[in-house]
Formats: sequence, C-alpha cells, structure tokens
Amino acid sequence: MSFTKRGVRVSGNTRCRERFNFGWRFCPGDPADAHEPGFDDADWRPIDLPHDWSIEGQADESIGPANGFRPRGVGWYRRRFQVLRSVDGRRVCVEFEGVYMASDVWVNGRHLSRRLNGYLDYEVEITGALRPAGEENVIAVRVDNSIPGTSRWYTGGGIYRHVWLVQTADLHVPRCGTYVTTPVIRPEAAIVRVQTRVRNDSEHERLVTLLTTITDPAGAAAVTGRAVFPVEPRSDYTASQEMEVPSPRLWAPDDPALYTAVTIVADESGEQDRYHTTFGVREFRFDPDQGLLVNGTKVFCKGFNIHHDTGCLGTAAFDRAIERRLEIMKELGCNAVRLSHNPHATSLLDLCDRMGILVISEAYDKWTDQFNGGMAPFSETWRSDVADWLARDRNHASVFLWSVGNEPTVHQLSAEHGYGVPQLTELVDYVHAQEPTRKVTAALYPARRHGIRYDDPAYRTAEPSEMMFAMDVVSVNYMESFFDRDHARYPQLVFVLSEATTHWSGNPLEADSGGGRALASFRFDHAYTVGLFYWGGIDYIGESEGWPSQGWVRGFVDTSGGYKPSAWLLKASFSDEPVVGLAITSLSREETVVWNDVELVSSEIARHWNWENGSTVEVTAFTNCESVEFLVNGHSLGERVVRDEDRLAVSQRLMWEPGAITAIARTGGVEVARDELTTAALACRIELRSDVQALNADGLDLAHVTVLVVDDKGTVVPDARHTITFEVAGQGTNAGVDNGDLGCGELWQSESRSVCRGRALVVVRSGQEPGTVTIRATAAGLSPAAISIPVSSVG
Repeated sequence: MSFTKRGVRVSGNTRCRERFNFGWRFCPGDPADAHEPGFDDADWRPIDLPHDWSIEGQADESIGPANGFRPRGVGWYRRRFQVLRSVDGRRVCVEFEGVYMASDVWVNGRHLSRRLNGYLDYEVEITGALRPAGEENVIAVRVDNSIPGTSRWYTGGGIYRHVWLVQTADLHVPRCGTYVTTPVIRPEAAIVRVQTRVRNDSEHERLVTLLTTITDPAGAAAVTGRAVFPVEPRSDYTASQEMEVPSPRLWAPDDPALYTAVTIVADESGEQDRYHTTFGVREFRFDPDQGLLVNGTKVFCKGFNIHHDTGCLGTAAFDRAIERRLEIMKELGCNAVRLSHNPHATSLLDLCDRMGILVISEAYDKWTDQFNGGMAPFSETWRSDVADWLARDRNHASVFLWSVGNEPTVHQLSAEHGYGVPQLTELVDYVHAQEPTRKVTAALYPARRHGIRYDDPAYRTAEPSEMMFAMDVVSVNYMESFFDRDHARYPQLVFVLSEATTHWSGNPLEADSGGGRALASFRFDHAYTVGLFYWGGIDYIGESEGWPSQGWVRGFVDTSGGYKPSAWLLKASFSDEPVVGLAITSLSREETVVWNDVELVSSEIARHWNWENGSTVEVTAFTNCESVEFLVNGHSLGERVVRDEDRLAVSQRLMWEPGAITAIARTGGVEVARDELTTAALACRIELRSDVQALNADGLDLAHVTVLVVDDKGTVVPDARHTITFEVAGQGTNAGVDNGDLGCGELWQSESRSVCRGRALVVVRSGQEPGTVTIRATAAGLSPAAISIPVSSVG
C-alpha cells in the first residue's frame, strides 16, 4: 500500500500499515452536520497529527488548576482520502493510538465507533463504509473534552497520538493478536511460547498454515515453528506454539536485547498476513528479602513518575519528544519509570524496551467514573478497558509490574467499600486471568488500617492498610517510614515506594527527610525493597499549586528539559559515575504551600553566581565522592569530608563576591569531578544548540533547539528576561516554544518566547521533503543567532 495526499493504494494480500497522520482539517467547536461527507470544511485549519488543541489556547484562571488552566471543549477533525484499488476480500481499519476524550468516528456519513477512555488505543473497521475504488471518502472524528475533572492532571484534547490506516486480508492476525511468553529460561536454551489469534472474516472455512520465526537481536533466524489448523467462517482460532531458542541473550536494563516473532499466516493460495511482535527473553521475580530480581540478579529501581505531556507540545505524542525525556532520565541515572496514572503512548514502551528502562504500566488513577467523563459507570467499563490495556502492553520486555490504580481514596478510606479490598481483588484476579506472567499492584494513599490518614494522631502506630494484603507487590506513596516495621512483622510482603518526594521539606509524610534540609528518600537503600519512583520527576502541566502556575513545578527537570539544581543531587544518588554539582541557596526567601494534602516548604535555589553585593548565600555541593573542596576565585575554603549523615550534600555559608565558585570532588585523594559557576556580565548575544544534528524527512521528527542568552565570554546570564523571536524556514516548522517556567503566561504555540534564567526552547518539526531547516533567533539588544539542520529522507 502506498500513500499520496489523497490516495491509498492496495497491493497484494499481505498486511499494509501506513501512517494516517497527514492532510487533516480541524475546527474547534461543534458545527452541525460536520460528519456529513458533503460538509464544507474549506475554512477549517489544515493540521497534521498528532495534535493537542488545548495547548494552543491561553491559560485562564477561571478554568481551574487540574487541566493547567487550559481550555477544554469540543473539536472536529476531517480528512479526505481515496482507495485506489478494490478492497474486495480485504479488511480496512483505522487505528487511533489515542484521542482525548470521548470520540465518535464517521466514514462517509456512517457512524462507526464511539470511545470514552481517551488513554487507550482503539481500532475502527471502515471496510463497509468505503466508496468504490477511485472515489473520494471522508472520515470525520468528533472529540469531546468539555467535561471537567476527567483527570487530575493535564489531559490535552484532540487526536493527540498517531493514527494508522491498516489493510489486511480477510484471513489475518487481529490487532494485538499475539502473546509471547518465556516460561522456561536456561543458559543453554529458552522456551518461547507464542500464542497467535487468527481471524477468518470470510464465508468459507480456511485451512491455515502458521509459520512463526524467532529472530535474534542481530536479526538472524533462531528457530521456526509450524502449525496447521482449520478456522471456521467468521471466527477466530488461537494457536499456541512452543519453540526452543538456543543460548538466549537475555533482556536486562544494561543489555536490552530484543527478539522478534515474525508470524506468517497462509492458506492454500499463499501468504495472507505477516505480523511482527518484538519481545525480550527475561525473568522478573519478586522476593520479600531482595526486592526485584531480573534474570536472578537484584535490580534496585531508581525511577521517575511521569505524566504524558511534553511541555510546549502538550500531550501531542511525538516519538522524539518522548525519547528525549527518557534520555534525560537515563543521564541522571534512572533505570525505571512509572507511567502515571494512565496508559501512555505505545512508542514510549517501544523506547523503554530498546533503552533498557523498567516500566510500571498503570491503568487508572481512582476507581470512579472520571476516565469516562461520567458518561458510563466505572463498574461497566473497567473490564474491557483493562483487557485492551493488557493486550496492548503485554509483549513489552520493559513492563515488569502492572498497576491497577493510584490512591483510590474513595475505596481505600471507606468502610462502605471494604477499605478498597473488594474492588482491588476483582481487578487483581482479572489481570491474573488475562496476563498471568506479571505481578499486580496498586499505589496506596498515605493511610493505614481502617482508613487512618497521615494527619491522624493514630497514624504512626496503626497497622498496614487492608489493601496491602490483597496485592502481589505493595506499592505505597510517601510511606517509606513504615517499611522496616512492616517488613519485620509481615515478612511475606514485597515493597516498592511508588511515589517519593522530590522537594526540600519537613513534612511528617517524609520521615526520611532528616529535618527538611535534604531531599526525602535519598540514600534510600533498603535491601528488601523493589525501589523508589520520585513524584513529579519532570515538571508537568496540571495539578497546579495555584495561579498563575500552570502545573507541578517541583521536579528535577523543567518542562523545557533543563536540569534544576536538585537534579545534581539525584544524579549523585543514582549514578555510578563520580558526580559533583553546585547549587546556591538564597537565605532571604522561603515559602510554604499546600499541594494535594501535603505541606511543602522551599527556598530559592539556583545554579548561577550572580547575587547581590553583601548578600549571604549557602553553597552546596551534591556529590557521591568522598570529599569536596570549595574555592572562591581560586582561594580554597577548605576540604570537607562527605559523611553518611550529609546525605550526598555538603554546604558552606559565605559572603558572595563576584568571580567564580568551584567545587572539586575527590575520592581516594584524587580529583574525580569538578563543577564551577562564574559570574555573568551583561547579556550581549544569543546562542542556539540543537539536540540533534539531522532530521528525518517524515514530517514527525523533532529538533529541540535550546536558546541561551550569554555575555561576551559565553556565560549564561541568569537574570536575562529578553523576548526571543523565532523564524523557522525551509523543511520544518515551529512546533512550540518553552522556557521551563510554568508560571509564565505566554503562549506555548507562538513565534516568540521570553527567556527564564537566561534560557528558552524552540521545538522544530521536520517537513516531509529532503532539504534544510533554518532557525533564526533575534531579540532587542542582542546579537542574533541562526543554525541550519539537514532534513534527509528516511532510509
């Protein structure tokens, strides 16, 4: 099958799967008869997917903090296309990877589908609605995100993930129709079991030959299995094949080796379908005394929780934007991620498979009707949603744990709901029946037995929540202080800290915080735990602490991908390499806010050496080394030994003076790392730095171009507030602008952006033709800058 802007070509009997992202039109609002093929959409905006319309709007305080004060509503998408050959004997479908929220699909005026859960993939068969070959077809999609409160975070709105046009023969493997497991793994051989569902949509019985070849990480065929069986008309048959793969290379975080099952469905007339399934040969085991074992080796999860927006792009799920976030996490030493609190894009799981990042895949937040916008009861929809979620994610090598909920307080705290046990038991049993190879958990709110909350005087002595004994692995949020006691009393339980705090705090929930001057949970090394996942590892839109902030601002990384000072503490804790990073704290500012029932205390902390004359600052070095020496303008302030109680951070107060502050880290008396901050002079020019050297001409690749306002020596000017204007020309477009400041009220979809702390970001989307894209940045009073990036055909 091949594409033109208007046409789709049918070829042969085998599967054809092509992107259906380009050539759409979009209209906000709810015009009458927009589903009709003859509707005039000439004045609608041309759009290419993925697309989040909410991110384009102006933040409005009256909308409320959950969605980042961003507009909701109804929007329509339409696309014209042709099928250039007859589809007789074939099946044509459109796959939507994600549409938020409630979506209805029409083709040529015929209503074909309605979907409420905006986080799950779904497929719409359009075969019967298509017009004869060569005639124009119209697909129309209505998206309703007008209902508030469907999630507690920013959801975005629109067709925000990829769309595919898929054609198969009437004898085929349905979507998500394979299930690959590795029940036996030995050094000399692994047994790979492939269960394949074959669908016969014809009116005649078919005698099927199923050939499944396992290819190794290098692409060479390792083994082939063959099965022959009849499939009745209009019915399915699931075949199970077991094959022995010799000397398997095991998937692990430090060696993410991937195999592929290539499935060929044939009948007497030849090949009818070919289906590829990527998987890993690995074993996950949980042990009460060792936590998580991957292939028999203990792995401590050093993880982030992330929501699904990517800053200025909103929730538009560009693969490269997702990949960049994962790269940043790995640079900081992370090896795991919890996908909060909904199924994320399939491409994220693909990337985690390839990058060796362990994944907790999570289906829900609360067990209420919120994900359905109140349009259908949770009790009537969760089984089908969970089945779809499991079928989509079950073959991903990186997924080591299923999570069926997060802080389900309506159930967990209520005797009427059995303190959450009945609903949790139903969910766990259902997951086990559908996908028995992995354990199941749900992340608990900070409350103990009988719903005793953290702010109750009885909390410290209360017994564990009833729900802890109804899940395979105990996930708790901010309750690590109970681990030692609970582990001693209930030795069969396996614990994971599903949410750990990222901020300076003396909150009682953060018992490990050492009085509030260190990040809670650093040096968190209980040998029996699975690991920890920092809440809000990356800033995200929504769940604001209050206007004008549009989101959570206490992550280690801001929305533009920039490190915050605390990221160096995280890196010192998580990384195996020597690390030292300076952070400067102003002692003149401290604030207390309440967020999500938690009291947060913070001070201004920064990574620059521009302060007021005569001011007193606290200089902190975050390090995993044995000692640190501070120098101001080359003069030593002495060497400090890093003690266990320092928790990877040593500090010294001093009177600020311009010049340079240096931290030299030593281990065994030898310098192993160094960091330095210098005083910036007046801003004089712009610098541009791209995260990639070239772009693919696929219309979907991205370059994240960082903008720096610097002085004449190239030092970033931290107090610069210039507004940068961008011109993007050639084979690319401006996809969004950011500066990492969620309190900034400027538009994210704009030709300009002010800098924050001397930095900003412009994201450039590649065109669909080879060439060059040029980005030029200008600002009043600064020398401009420009860079060019080649755009090449996808090989």
